[in-house]
Amino acid sequence: MHHSSDSQLVALVALADASEDFALDVTLTLPGGVICGNLIGYSTWLRKQAALLQPSGHSRYIDYLNKLADLVQENQKNSSVDPLNDPRYENDPTVPLCIHLADAFYVHPTVTIPANEDLLWRGRISEVSGWSTGVFKPQQTD
Repeated sequence: MHHSSDSQLVALVALADASEDFALDVTLTLPGGVICGNLIGYSTWLRKQAALLQPSGHSRYIDYLNKLADLVQENQKNSSVDPLNDPRYENDPTVPLCIHLADAFYVHPTVTIPANEDLLWRGRISEVSGWSTGVFKPQQTD
């Protein structure tokens, strides 16, 4: 585990990665700003990426994403290390390095970006300087 990464966030991401149906709204503080979204596992993120690309007709890349999602899911099922209770986890190659969000948006004082579009986002856990459960949204002004 990167020592600069928050161990609680790493454990939460590991739980998301271990479950296809895990979802939790989070807000992340990064060097470039604040991003909010629904924390999902890596295999779920890969499948959502493949689904978004379906209309584009890039079948080779879509097949690759789906196969990778299957492999990631299988590796998670076969992992015998518990990220919450096992000190061996710090040396385990399955320790997540990236965090994955669905329905992501950047927070700005007056607007959220994108305003009305779904966005899949992936970033390095080690770049997160702070986080919370739930999402922030600017108040609508009339």
